[in-house]
Amino acid sequence: MLIAAFAVILVTVVIQGASLGWLIRRLEPKDSDPAPPMSLPQAEATVAKAKLRAVEANAYDERGELIHPHLLEQQQARARATERYASDADGFMDGIQSHFDVMLLVIAEGRRELLALHRAGKIEDEVLHDLERDLDLEEVSITFQRGAQLDLR
Repeated sequence: MLIAAFAVILVTVVIQGASLGWLIRRLEPKDSDPAPPMSLPQAEATVAKAKLRAVEANAYDERGELIHPHLLEQQQARARATERYASDADGFMDGIQSHFDVMLLVIAEGRRELLALHRAGKIEDEVLHDLERDLDLEEVSITFQRGAQLDLR
C-alpha cells in the first residue's frame, strides 16, 4: 500500500510537475479569443458612472434637499478618477501607486495607535478587535487594489 501511494505521488507530482513547463513551451498555446471591445479602465469608468447615477438618484430627499452630500462627493470623485484612468492608464498609475503607499502607511499608523490605546488600558479587547478588523479590511482592500494595478502595467 505504501509503495503504491509513493508511486502515485511520484508520478503525479514529480513527473507531471517537472514536464508541465516543457510541454507548455513545446506546444506554445495561443490565445485565439478576439480582443474585447472595452478595456479594463473603460469598464471601470462605465461602472463608476453607473454607481454615480444611482447615488445621484438617491442623494436627495423628496423636497430636493441634498441628504447625502459626502456620498455624492465621494462618487463624483471616483467617477472623475476612473475617467482619467480610462483616458490615460499609464499616466494615472504613476500617481495612484504613491497614493496606495501612503494609505498603507496611514493604516500602519492607525494600527500602532490602536495597540497603544489597548496596552494603556484605554480600550477593551472587544473594541481592539472591532477596530483591528476594520483596519485589516482596509489594508486587504488597498493591498489587493495596489497589486491589481501593478499587474495592469
